[in-house]
Amino acid sequence: MAAIGAPGFPAGIWSMRLLALVLLTLGLAVSGDISPVCAQAAGDIQVANARNEHPDYGVLMFNISINKDRKMDCIPLHAVLKPEQGRTQLVDLNTLPLEFTAHHFKGALAPLPPGTWTVVQVSCYKHDFNGPIVQVKIAPGEIVNAGHVVVDRVMVDPGNFFTRGPKFSTHVRIEELPAESVASLKTRAPETFARAKRRNFAINTALN
Repeated sequence: MAAIGAPGFPAGIWSMRLLALVLLTLGLAVSGDISPVCAQAAGDIQVANARNEHPDYGVLMFNISINKDRKMDCIPLHAVLKPEQGRTQLVDLNTLPLEFTAHHFKGALAPLPPGTWTVVQVSCYKHDFNGPIVQVKIAPGEIVNAGHVVVDRVMVDPGNFFTRGPKFSTHVRIEELPAESVASLKTRAPETFARAKRRNFAINTALN
């Protein structure tokens, strides 16, 4: 007797074919061939979550290098950003190449309240660089690529071991984000990076 709804097929054969179709569909779904939506990058999810909670938040992208006597002094790990009003924010800049983590990255991706933000400290694995360096203004909902801050420190007086420490002349410039930072940000947050406006940090003129 033929199965109901499947004329001409014995019940057992119809059941086996139906089971095979279900298994094939599940297999394709797991492999991603018929996935209903593409997986969203972690950085884009971070930005979306921040904006769901605070719709007026903007996003700031940047990186910083600290040089000493024309050579790289250290890899900055964090920066402290201070607003005109409100709480300071600790922003991750880079992870060390030797860190055992699957989330190695370069370049800051920071959802922030709108306003004017000043970088007041940069932390390296060796030491901290303190003092206002650069500043940028973010409008509500704006995504800003503020560039690559390069801090060049040149020793002008070695000082004296017993009476005083060395003195440095400091010069700051803004460049395009390094290729490694761009690649990292595009991988972590491709949607956010694609919408970013290029606006350089303003440099603290007292340093130059």
